[in-house]
Amino acid sequence: MTRVIRVKPQEPVAEPSCLSEQFTYACHSKMKTKVIEAFDYVNAGNIDKAIETLKSIQPVDSYVLVVVDYYIGSISFQNQMLKQAITYLNRAVDSKELNAKHLKKAMESLLEIHIKLRNYDQAG
Repeated sequence: MTRVIRVKPQEPVAEPSCLSEQFTYACHSKMKTKVIEAFDYVNAGNIDKAIETLKSIQPVDSYVLVVVDYYIGSISFQNQMLKQAITYLNRAVDSKELNAKHLKKAMESLLEIHIKLRNYDQAG
């Protein structure tokens, strides 16, 4: 008997359609534009430029900084830059400002990274 294993495709970090719901305040409009630009770079395969674009965002409040850390960590994770992903995702999680959806995704990503790196004490 042949066993078939189905693998769930990895979800994208975010899509521009999702972003419009997250950044509703006027002070976040520049951030929204930069995040969309960063994801355009990700889609084009230019990860370094995407991260550079996210790092160029001037935080107007602590939430902006947390969201930038989350997106850099998520992009790093998806592109196997695991140590960088740990740094940024930990900062986002430790801030206690992520919304529930992003917190869950960040925690799942960190768990997967630590298992891949065999950091079992960190994974638990």
